[in-house]
Amino acid sequence: MSGPTIGPADPNARPRPLPASWRRSEKSWAWDVASLCQVGGAGGVGGGVFFFNFRSGSLVETFLFVAAGLGVGGSVGGASLPDFHTGRISYSPLTVRRAFSVYDLDMSPGTLTSAGVGLAEGYTLLRISAFNLGGILFEPSDCSGWSAGVALGLYGMAGYWRSLSVGTAAMDEQMRRSL
Repeated sequence: MSGPTIGPADPNARPRPLPASWRRSEKSWAWDVASLCQVGGAGGVGGGVFFFNFRSGSLVETFLFVAAGLGVGGSVGGASLPDFHTGRISYSPLTVRRAFSVYDLDMSPGTLTSAGVGLAEGYTLLRISAFNLGGILFEPSDCSGWSAGVALGLYGMAGYWRSLSVGTAAMDEQMRRSL
């Protein structure tokens, strides 16, 4: 009677990657960010809603940064223009102070400073940061660049980061822990 044999793994087999929702709990030192779009302004006191893509390896997570602060002017749009050579959204590396995961960043406080000018196309100087009870996740990191939209403003804001998939992320984490 012959049973199944266990031999060497198929060298041509590709390992199945973990679903993105399970990779959200993995901590990384290598994060890049791209500004997607925003609406914000201030006339002394103001606020804004900003969208960013955070990327680590093959994981790309979209975050919302909701903030209030001080400044003058404002902007609408702010969509990152694609890299002239590749045609893809330009990402900037974060200055990571402590390895973090999507779950660590979600609901963490942070800061944003911006100075921009543009009509249809413009340039924005933009720095972002985040921290939580464990300390600084990433230091003020430069993600300046060319953007599409209307802008004339200078402001500094404080707010919090929110993953756009946090509801499913929390459920996925509970499921992963139960396995």
